Amino acid sequence: RSGFSIGEQNMPWGIGLRWEGFYHDMNYRDLGKSINECYGEKIFNENLVKIVNEFYHKTKTLKTGLNLKILQRQSDSVKIILDTSIMLLAEIDQSIPNANPISKVNLVPYQKAMIDVQTNSAIYGELLKQLELAKVTHRNNMPLIQVIDKPSYPLENSRWKLFKTLIYGLIFGFSFSVFSLSLKRTLESLKL
Repeated sequence: RSGFSIGEQNMPWGIGLRWEGFYHDMNYRDLGKSINECYGEKIFNENLVKIVNEFYHKTKTLKTGLNLKILQRQSDSVKIILDTSIMLLAEIDQSIPNANPISKVNLVPYQKAMIDVQTNSAIYGELLKQLELAKVTHRNNMPLIQVIDKPSYPLENSRWKLFKTLIYGLIFGFSFSVFSLSLKRTLESLKL
């Protein structure tokens, strides 16, 4: 069967040439395939590698990413609470400018606000430590995937031509026959 066709109906990215016939000087991808199909395979393979890399990255960092988001949200909310408790402490301190040292009841709201500030600052400090540890863990879980080398298309023809194959075959056959005959003659001379 031999044929030549122009234009591939199933390839959306352009017109290609296709040659189908008896042996001719082409490489493996050209036997029944157009250049568009070869480039389509290249695009398909590159997209497949990209999708697999993204999926691996997502699955590898899913838990640490969620943990990182939760810790970030908690630290932001504790920071807001800490800021409001500091503001409340300042307002209480301003409302009692000259507190009577004998009357301890007047100092209770100030001491409660001070305890809230200290507690919130300790919680916020611990959350910041945990957040930094989560960031380091998240960075360590990120896979490093690099494409080191891509093939260049079209591939060069690496098959031997008929003439070259015949010459190498004759040289090898002649050398092998000379070697085997000389070995046979040497063995016969040793027997006699």
